[in-house]
Amino acid sequence: ADYSKLVTDCVGACRSAGALGGHGGVEDSPFSFDAHSAVDKAQWSCYEASLSTHFTKISVSQAFRSEPMSKWISETISDVVLEINNDEFVLPVIQRRLVWTEDQIALLFDSVIKRNAFGGIMVLQERKNDKPLFESRGFTSDGTPIKSTERSDHIERDRSFVIDGQQRLQAFFIGLKGSLDGKLLYLDLASEGIQSEYDLRFTAQSAQLPKHAKEEGGLQRQKVWYSVPSLYERLRNSNDPDSVTREILAHKNLEEKLDDKIEPRVRKTISEFYQGVFIESAVGICKVDLLGDPSERNRRLRVVELFRRLNEGGTRLSAYDLIAARLKGFNY
Repeated sequence: ADYSKLVTDCVGACRSAGALGGHGGVEDSPFSFDAHSAVDKAQWSCYEASLSTHFTKISVSQAFRSEPMSKWISETISDVVLEINNDEFVLPVIQRRLVWTEDQIALLFDSVIKRNAFGGIMVLQERKNDKPLFESRGFTSDGTPIKSTERSDHIERDRSFVIDGQQRLQAFFIGLKGSLDGKLLYLDLASEGIQSEYDLRFTAQSAQLPKHAKEEGGLQRQKVWYSVPSLYERLRNSNDPDSVTREILAHKNLEEKLDDKIEPRVRKTISEFYQGVFIESAVGICKVDLLGDPSERNRRLRVVELFRRLNEGGTRLSAYDLIAARLKGFNY
């Protein structure tokens, strides 16, 4: 019934775009189309996008072969980071190590401050007292690979295996709570991300960061660098962005008198950072419960297959990663 509904929805979307013809056809298809009919590129693109979207949904659910129970929730980034810190979100052994670069992490935080979308997360729920499906490990706080722990007889508390979105979650954890190869993430509080990206950089020596930036017309402005983990902790402890802003400005003015045009920028950047990390429920999480298959081996392989399909995008898995994930599904 679900399959038929998806196909019907797909056909409806294609017909509304004018992309279906009346002859030709696809073998074993409930509808026909003519790829050589006089449809313009926009109509054909709409058809392809609709078909791809709906059949991706079908193939993901087919990876389970029986319907899992799932629900979507939204959380703030700060809540997710707390769950990672408390080992409520863990990584199954089939997940590879951190592969994102400093630039990719910085770009993600640019999206957070601008409150742009950055994709959802999928997790597999495991219940207290269940036997864990896979060996697992926590998230690294400094970029160093962590070895997975052996499976125990039972889980001591509810937790979630991260199946899709590991790199984004890892980026949040490192950027807000840790470091990468001994370097902290810094944000230029005076940078504006309206027509460009916020200036975010990893460094082990903040004194080596540039003091000024060139703007339009060749004019120079002061840079106001601040450690992202320090900003996160101050905002988390006070829950008062205005107070934190006043304290930071007072301290920075003691170091170097700030230009009058800089202070409004600093206030805006800290406010946007606070909204994006602590207020907006920006992280969409699909929580999946595997049901309908008593075989532990089958459940493991279904998760591995889902993992493979979901990770065909993003930073692509190598052949080695795919083979390793498959073997780990057999517990080799």
